[in-house]
Amino acid sequence: MRYAVLHRALEREQEAVVAARLRYRGSEAARILGLAQVAYGDLRGLLVGLTEDVLDRAPAEGEWSARETMEHTVGVERSYRANVVHALGRGPDEPLVLAPEQRPQPDPLDIAGDGTSIAIRLGMRRSETDTELGGITDEQLALPSRWGEYDVDIRFRLHRFASHLIEHTVQCERALEAAGASFADARRVVRRISVLRAMHERITPRDELARLDAGSPSFHFPCHTGPRHDAGLGRVDPPRCRVAVRPDACRARRGRAARRDQCALRCGLSAV
Repeated sequence: MRYAVLHRALEREQEAVVAARLRYRGSEAARILGLAQVAYGDLRGLLVGLTEDVLDRAPAEGEWSARETMEHTVGVERSYRANVVHALGRGPDEPLVLAPEQRPQPDPLDIAGDGTSIAIRLGMRRSETDTELGGITDEQLALPSRWGEYDVDIRFRLHRFASHLIEHTVQCERALEAAGASFADARRVVRRISVLRAMHERITPRDELARLDAGSPSFHFPCHTGPRHDAGLGRVDPPRCRVAVRPDACRARRGRAARRDQCALRCGLSAV
């Protein structure tokens, strides 16, 4: 049952990744941001289904809990975007550094609720980033910016989105392991499916995504998150995503491990 439900869904996503990438002709900026979406898919797969108490347990005194790590992660996603927008629009006499009053202010909703809720909010912030920056031209990638004490360009800044998400996915995973979070087999496979979906959800046509979801009777992504771009950055769709596994998927499973896996699978990502 586990193989039929999860591993076939995994294989179908693999097929979709190959098909989408064979026909994709996106810009360099869109491809760089695609790396960030893949990094987000891994973090999404890690967070979904986690309870609030697990997110709030610090691994050790003075160290960040997973929720505190996500507060930083979402905040930096928004700050990086604001800095790139500043670099794109600044005049020759304006400073490279974004003024403090122009930086995004924290939004408590970004880290409210359980792991699924936080994954949704980060997905919405990622959609905002890709919608605003996905149309950057190759020439604009060389525009100057400032990162900390270093003079950099916009290309460098775009690559920072993915690397920062990966950095704090590792930190979140370490905090969750210390907090006693359970990562049974089904959860681990679902995480890989989330990564694969992130590799093509921006560039696969909506009807193909619907076909994928309809073909997986127990695991499906009824829609996707963020801007659609079949060749570069095309029309923009509303940021909506849902991940769900129907309860009968694990009905045949028995015992404590089965209950843990079923909880991991019953994760709803539904943008509000």
